[in-house]
Amino acid sequence: MIYGNKEFYQLSDVIFGLRVEYQKIQRKLESLKEYARVDSEYENLTFSFNPQTKKLVYDCTLKHNRLDRIFSSTLFGANVKKKKGIYCSDEVLTIMDSKMFGKIAKNILDDNFCDGIEFSTKFSNRNNSNQVVEMNIYSGSIHIYLDNLSKLKSSITMSYYATGDMISVNKKLGVLTKGDIYDILNVKFPGDMLSNYHIDLIDYANNNKSVELRMSKGFRTNCDLDIIEERNKLILQKKKRNL
Repeated sequence: MIYGNKEFYQLSDVIFGLRVEYQKIQRKLESLKEYARVDSEYENLTFSFNPQTKKLVYDCTLKHNRLDRIFSSTLFGANVKKKKGIYCSDEVLTIMDSKMFGKIAKNILDDNFCDGIEFSTKFSNRNNSNQVVEMNIYSGSIHIYLDNLSKLKSSITMSYYATGDMISVNKKLGVLTKGDIYDILNVKFPGDMLSNYHIDLIDYANNNKSVELRMSKGFRTNCDLDIIEERNKLILQKKKRNL
């Protein structure tokens, strides 16, 4: 039976197909920062949402005066305060324009993405009975775990993060190679392993671009990759570290 536009999908379809919708929501979350700010003791304000509670959440980092700071304190997962249906300020977060902030927040929380994006599934690789794939799709990230039951290959985790629009790959043992990354992207599975909502998003994205991985050598056990869009392809390139 064919689910969606084709009988079988690849894990690359999941990441790069759903990425389109993730980034649409991410742009809306980013726009909230135009109408809010944090106290001067804090920085790195970001917004997200909790699909279970349908509440808007914010995170920020506590500043340190020392230039050689190593550790940072993070206010993680604080709900944006709401009173009589209107978003309002708290001790850390100041809402500068409640009307515009509320309009964007409502648009995000009323989107089908909020209700339908979270999903988990587990299946065997149809081309390799020794591989089991576990996939967890959350409101801000996708995590794919390729468990190699055979001792000949090490297990690999690939994650996509909407914030930063990046991919992170971790190998349990051994050197992570270009072949390892292509292996996980090319895993095929029947369409009925996903919900109709996810299939519709993937099909609508119509992502037919080839994927090119730019890496000159193997990494130790992990790497972070930026996604660069060109006309006919998507390039995965090692993320540059901030000094």
